Amino acid sequence: MRESGISGVINLLGINEQTKLNHRKEAFIDYFKENKINFAKNLPLDDSILNSVESAQAVFVATQYLDDMVNEKTCNVMVYSASGHTRATTVLIAYLHLY
Repeated sequence: MRESGISGVINLLGINEQTKLNHRKEAFIDYFKENKINFAKNLPLDDSILNSVESAQAVFVATQYLDDMVNEKTCNVMVYSASGHTRATTVLIAYLHLY
């Protein structure tokens, strides 16, 4: 990843997906640190609540982290979820709209 220029990562996998994939927060952060990705954030966002106020708040928080990584830490950030079609796209569009 680092060879591709990625220096920051935001993980949007929901809690249920993390459990199914045995995707522990500590292991996630350790993996990226070992691969010289210095800024990694785990922000669980479930598809099932994507149209709720709670979800809107989570998307806003994700855009704030993304803005910090891009503009303050000058990172090239990869934002990902399980499929990349809903949550990651939603966060990226919200980020482009807000910032």
